[in-house]
This record gives sequence, structure tokens and C-alpha cells, in this order.
Amino acid sequence: MKVKYLGTLFAASVLSLGLVTSCATPDAGETDAGGEATEVDPCAGVVDPCAGTVDPCAGTADPGDGE
Repeated sequence: MKVKYLGTLFAASVLSLGLVTSCATPDAGETDAGGEATEVDPCAGVVDPCAGTVDPCAGTADPGDGE
């Protein structure tokens, strides 16, 4: 019983170590394309949410005009 328990514990620890080491190297599997990387603007193509809306203050009299 102890041998089976220790074998299971050993197998779980080996698999856990393999998973940790494979996720710890973010550059693994990447190939060098040989060119310079270009940065992409994350705001490119985003529509302005205020574009085309009507100004709520347009057409109202200014209280400081004295009218």
C-alpha cells in the first residue's frame, strides 16, 4: 500500500514539475522571424463615442448675458 501511495505521489510531483517548467519559459516554441517587430496602436479604429452627439448646452441663453 505504501509503495502504491509513494509511486502515485512521485508521479504527481513529476507531472507537476513538468507543467511548471513548461509554463515558466514563455519564449519556448517561438521562432525568430528575422525582422523588427512593429507596435500596434490599441486605440486604432476605435470610434469616438461622443462623435455625432448633440451638445445639450447649444442654443441655451448664457445666464451672464444680461438678457
